[in-house]
Amino acid sequence: MAKDQAKDDQIANARLTEEPYCRHCGKQGLRITDKSLIQRNRNAKYDDPEEVLFMLRCPHCGKNSAFWEDGTAWRVKPNLCPKCKTELTHKTASTKTAITITITYTCPSCSHNHKDKMVLHSKKEKPDPNFDKDRAHFCLWDKEFRDHLFGVREGFEGMAQLGKELKEKEDNKHI
Repeated sequence: MAKDQAKDDQIANARLTEEPYCRHCGKQGLRITDKSLIQRNRNAKYDDPEEVLFMLRCPHCGKNSAFWEDGTAWRVKPNLCPKCKTELTHKTASTKTAITITITYTCPSCSHNHKDKMVLHSKKEKPDPNFDKDRAHFCLWDKEFRDHLFGVREGFEGMAQLGKELKEKEDNKHI
């Protein structure tokens, strides 16, 4: 718990050393949308220190940028062509209803290309065929057992109240 609290404090106390410029339009005034603890080195070991990465949105052009706490811009790992290892260019297209987004990656060197398609709507889940059986197994259906559990809880709450009253009586004995 102490480690988690230290991480929470690190995020809460993190500040950018200087106001960054938008990497897309060059203007200042970016707004922080998120702060995360991430290891800067891609090949980091488990116990390497984590640093705060700020996610920022430009109110002028609407694009996102990411900067480390020291002001260094986050570098995106480039997509490389599987054939010639040249950095791929990409073009994004979305449907009018924005249900799917298609990203086309093209190699400027060897003309290799491939597409990634993201579907943004959620699929309807099929009902669980074992729902009734699982509900009977995991829920408290038996009225006697449920009443017994509630009685035990009330007993513990009564004992806690009695303990508070006795402590208060002991503390105020001098009065």
